[in-house]
Amino acid sequence: MQKLESLGHQSLDLEGLAKHRGSLLGALPETPQPHQKQFESLLHHKLCSFAPDKPVWVEAESHRVGAVHIPDHLFKAMRRAPIIELDVPRGERVEHLIENYNAWVNSPDLLIEKLRYLTRLRSKATVESWIDLVKAKNWSQLTSELLEFHCKLARANPLGRLTRLPGNSIRRIEAVHALASTTLAMTDVVLTVVGMLKF
Repeated sequence: MQKLESLGHQSLDLEGLAKHRGSLLGALPETPQPHQKQFESLLHHKLCSFAPDKPVWVEAESHRVGAVHIPDHLFKAMRRAPIIELDVPRGERVEHLIENYNAWVNSPDLLIEKLRYLTRLRSKATVESWIDLVKAKNWSQLTSELLEFHCKLARANPLGRLTRLPGNSIRRIEAVHALASTTLAMTDVVLTVVGMLKF
């Protein structure tokens, strides 16, 4: 979202406004989320800055982003919007995640605490192996394994947490940089599905 905005596109960064990446490791250590009213105020201010005749790029999110929720009218517009799915090579994903989740790299004890929640979804032995990788500071291997875990969950719903509705179009883009150079004749919200770029 930040890259698109830097290139002059209208970009609605819901995670940035919510101070949460909308996933298990989405909370930003020592960075509290805004209250719901604050979130909606920030959202309203951002939406009012957009030109109504140009598309808006927004990342696929569930209805809730951490402790706050996306207003119903916006969430429904996101579900109706055309969908673009990013197909990013594994190596680029790993590099991107390590760079963008560096707060957890700097807070290994908190990261271990979060990982222990995954025993509900994975065996204790698997989670302990991830914890060992944290202690060894083997961030590339840890990120690769967590990414594979996330991918397996996402395969049941390949468009991420939003339901595909009739009329939605899907375009697979091989790399993130291709997104910015793609021209789309749309005047509604453009929904980009980048679930593979987070855990």
